[in-house]
Amino acid sequence: MASAAPARPGASVGDAAECVPGQNAVGARSDDFVRDPGPTEAEVRDFEKRFDTEFAKLSAEKRRAVTRGDANVVNIPVHVHAIQKTKKLVKAPPKRIVRQIRIMNRAYRGGQSKAAVKTRFRFRLKSVDRPVNKNWYHAAYGERAAKRMKRKLHKGGRRALNLYMSAPRMSGGTLLGWATFPADQKRNPLLDGVVINYGSMVNGWLSGYNKSDTGVHESGHWLGLYHTFQGGCSKLNDRVGDTPRERTPNYVCPKHRNTCKAPGKDPIHNFMDYSYDNCMNQFTFGQSRRMNRQWAAFRAR
Repeated sequence: MASAAPARPGASVGDAAECVPGQNAVGARSDDFVRDPGPTEAEVRDFEKRFDTEFAKLSAEKRRAVTRGDANVVNIPVHVHAIQKTKKLVKAPPKRIVRQIRIMNRAYRGGQSKAAVKTRFRFRLKSVDRPVNKNWYHAAYGERAAKRMKRKLHKGGRRALNLYMSAPRMSGGTLLGWATFPADQKRNPLLDGVVINYGSMVNGWLSGYNKSDTGVHESGHWLGLYHTFQGGCSKLNDRVGDTPRERTPNYVCPKHRNTCKAPGKDPIHNFMDYSYDNCMNQFTFGQSRRMNRQWAAFRAR
């Protein structure tokens, strides 16, 4: 799972998104242990202001094209950093990493549901390294060790996704993962990327969230999407017009839940909600268009 920018005191906007299941995740109800503050509305306004500035720099023709979705497939090089606690403790052998990337691609090409939209984005495995570092292995969102890890290992430019795999912990629970947003790439290029917990990968130990959709969710943040519940029932909500408003995140797979008076039931099947992996299966056209625009403003140039 994932989230957006920090809401805790002292947290860095450079580490924009996190998702946290508790220590007793296995067998527990997910709404008992998952929490994610997401970005504050002030931080969202800052992100949106920077987007407006950068998008305005594009030619009118380019702005129209990416808004319509008239563009070729974007192949994103992925640099995987599989952090190890010891040399012998290999949590992500090559086949497991390849499967993670394959699941992300299936989600972004709309292959998990007939209701899903096919997006432009595809992920291509570029490199894998396996640093051995106990501090990095459990480093959590906002911690100094996590920032050192990123600054040391980061590869590629603004178009490249650095995907860190580890077992992050924080007081009170185990993190599923976190991500940064496109608007922060220029300010903190070495912190740019996505972190996922090994337990969120297929057959991992994080019950309910162990089918690799955490990587899908977090990369959605990396491409500019907020949670579907970001603004609650407000008109702006998550800044995407075709995702129905919802007051609070959804857990497990609560059919027919409707927390706002605005049209549409809660988007429990959307990758940017908090539902179980076997419930999340789609991006919308509006989300695809937003990712196109975010990519053009912050990563394509």
